[in-house]
Amino acid sequence: IRPAESSSPNNGVDTNNNTSAPTYYQIRYALFVSLHGGEGLDSADPSTSIATLYAVGCNVDDDDGHTDANNQTKTNRQPSPIQILRTAPLQSINTYCRHLDRTILQPLISAGRVAALISLSSDPLDVNRASVTAAARAGIPVTGSGGTSLAAATSRCGVTNLVGNAGGSVATTTLTRAVSYCYALSVALGGVYS
Repeated sequence: IRPAESSSPNNGVDTNNNTSAPTYYQIRYALFVSLHGGEGLDSADPSTSIATLYAVGCNVDDDDGHTDANNQTKTNRQPSPIQILRTAPLQSINTYCRHLDRTILQPLISAGRVAALISLSSDPLDVNRASVTAAARAGIPVTGSGGTSLAAATSRCGVTNLVGNAGGSVATTTLTRAVSYCYALSVALGGVYS
């Protein structure tokens, strides 16, 4: 998640009363793996289970497509497109994710271009280690689901800014989890959720 352009045409300052306009945040970088046939990751065989890797803002052919010649961020409130990067056995997808984590996500976090991290059943001890460790070093807020992976992020990767109702997903829906993440991150980033 990183800040997006505010709705104010004057760089976030309302010239009528000199108060700042709200800062909007949007998901700009994401990697998501889905197994075919509804198979769950816990029961997957990495060598035979077929998975698809989806991405937002992680174009491996060029930069993130949102910077100008002076490396200034050009953001807007339009959603980034979802791309299918590859479909292959899970083992191959994990290898590719590890590469993207090291070469795209970790440098963006380390450069201060990511304000927060949402971790959904990630693998902070292997596949997602580079980005989770960068988030820990940067001290950015982390939220998400997957109690085991979040526990590993805090106890083994040094994440100290775990926010919100982070953890398991029993008795929750995708909507309640999304609201929980948004609320927790808005508070952690000094904003107001509405």
